[in-house]
Amino acid sequence: YGGVLGNILNNDILNGNPVNFEDVNFEFTELAGIIGLLINENGELSLIPGLNPAGEYVLSYELREAANPTNEDVATVTFKLLVNDVDLSITKTSNGLEIFEGDEFFYEIMVNNIGGTDARNVVIVDDLPNAVSYLGSSFEPSDPQMEVDVRVSGAAVTYIVPFFPTDASLMIRIKVRANEINSDRVVQVTNIATVSSDEDDTNLADNQASDSNQINPFFIPNVITPDGDGLNDRFEIKGLDKFVENEIVIFNRNGDHVYEKKNYQNEWAADGLVSGTYFFVLKAVDRQGKPHEFKGWIQVIKK
Repeated sequence: YGGVLGNILNNDILNGNPVNFEDVNFEFTELAGIIGLLINENGELSLIPGLNPAGEYVLSYELREAANPTNEDVATVTFKLLVNDVDLSITKTSNGLEIFEGDEFFYEIMVNNIGGTDARNVVIVDDLPNAVSYLGSSFEPSDPQMEVDVRVSGAAVTYIVPFFPTDASLMIRIKVRANEINSDRVVQVTNIATVSSDEDDTNLADNQASDSNQINPFFIPNVITPDGDGLNDRFEIKGLDKFVENEIVIFNRNGDHVYEKKNYQNEWAADGLVSGTYFFVLKAVDRQGKPHEFKGWIQVIKK
């Protein structure tokens, strides 16, 4: 800490009245080892920064009436110098989700202030990979004093927290969409987030976090086993959300339509149908307005 500590005479009285510094003299008798203390004749104390360790200091002084030196008393001045260091930590995860192109999912960023000192102007920067698009953010601060300002510039999303109390935490959930791949190859994505503040951080090793995952291409399965075990029970087209519109028709070997649906949501489980081979036609429109058509077969296996 450095700068003005305060005025010692503000709490003193002379004959029952507030003290005018011209009417008194004072002399410090105990400085408690403090270095760089500047004493003004008007009672104002200032401190040169960076010379003293953190801690509580109790100084003593004698105060005398200038016109009557026998009218005197002893007083103390107590102040604390705080550590101007913090220890912020950050972690990031996509929770190991299986992600397909077009899917919307969340990254979770957890920031903690574990250094025992309040932090100010905490800045969290998340550099989103090119394979995803930013949709929005939500927050869960542990302390109601915490406010979060969001700024988006290209692929960088910046969160600014003016006041981050000690022992507080902030959960940030970033909603993104996996962009279209336009190939049959998996795309690896690594996302890096950092945290900093106005104060010096005592441990920079935990100020950066990354998450690695992959975006899988659009995939239509050929087999479903609707037996209620939760595995392959439905005709689930992976990455169907890459399209803004879709329409599906499923028919049997005789050409009879057994299922038709606009805006298909992966719910077909061959209810009321026997095991066998079925065929489908999926028509869809992507975000650029381009139409697509997919045809294939589905093997339904029931016990």
